[in-house]
Amino acid sequence: FSRPRATGVNAITIVEGDELLEARMTNGKSEIMLAVKSGRAIRFPEEKVRATGRGAIGVAGIEVDDEKDEVVGMICVNKEDTERTILVVSEK
Repeated sequence: FSRPRATGVNAITIVEGDELLEARMTNGKSEIMLAVKSGRAIRFPEEKVRATGRGAIGVAGIEVDDEKDEVVGMICVNKEDTERTILVVSEK
């Protein structure tokens, strides 16, 4: 934040029972990849994610199957990084 207050700054609202898994800086042209415990993954351009204000809850990136399922990882992939290979492995 460019001008944080001495008392702090609210950056995100987290609902009870939820948690922030990860936060990454991007260049505005990256692709986001999320994986869930049930074995699924999704990859999408960050341009598809709408902007939110500082106190917002955020946006949904992937749906989980049930209360036992959860997001287990997130990476950002730069479109210019053509020599990078992504391997997703799951027991399912």
